[in-house]
Amino acid sequence: MGIKKKILILSAVILLISGAAAFLFIRQSEFLKKETVFIAVTAPMSGAEKKRGEDMLKGIRLYLESAKRLKQLGNRTIELIIRDDMNNADEAARIASEIVSDKRVLMVIGDFGSDTYASASPIYKKGGIPIVTASCMTDDTQADNEWYFSVVPDVAFQGRFIANYVIGTLKNKSACIIFEKSLYGTNLAQSFEETANRRGIVIGRKWSFETGKYSAQSGQIAQDFTTLTEPGMVFVAANGIESAKIVSELKSK
Repeated sequence: MGIKKKILILSAVILLISGAAAFLFIRQSEFLKKETVFIAVTAPMSGAEKKRGEDMLKGIRLYLESAKRLKQLGNRTIELIIRDDMNNADEAARIASEIVSDKRVLMVIGDFGSDTYASASPIYKKGGIPIVTASCMTDDTQADNEWYFSVVPDVAFQGRFIANYVIGTLKNKSACIIFEKSLYGTNLAQSFEETANRRGIVIGRKWSFETGKYSAQSGQIAQDFTTLTEPGMVFVAANGIESAKIVSELKSK
């Protein structure tokens, strides 16, 4: 074999090895490259429920810090896309549409309230975006949504549990119900009342009020309440802010 032919073969082998090495280096670099996972967080970061939204965000960040410290994320980094829905159903729906259009988003953590979830849920379902909640307790809207995941008991369970506690532990056989006309308040009151009726608890009176408007109706409710000789247990099915107002006002009567 001539020297020129040997040089040609050797050059071809070197080029082949160099090409393979370069290919493997590129593939390895891609494999080792850090992956960024985008997670949307929808919460009330302003308005009356701002503190709740801030607490949600603190919990998420606390877990991410722990996972990073324990090296549970591997080569991944988590980037949060925080959206303020103001605990408003219309705003939640608008934000959901924007999140579904953002192809970076893998999943959503939210919503805080049942009404915002009910508004946004069909949009996430249609877009195939999973949503995980740690606070929203609904029944009707989650029944037909395979993209919805919750880490808290549903409203029906909560209502049944409280009614059973009232009769079984507190031995109280009468009650009144005050509920907010929201998805959460209505379903919770209904679940409590159904179980109470089965367990022999007499429901003396029921009052309802529009979401966020208890103050406008509180005078009439308080006046009616004072006329009852045996009101029994008072069951309040409302959000935290309104519930605090109701309990404070009734205690002063």
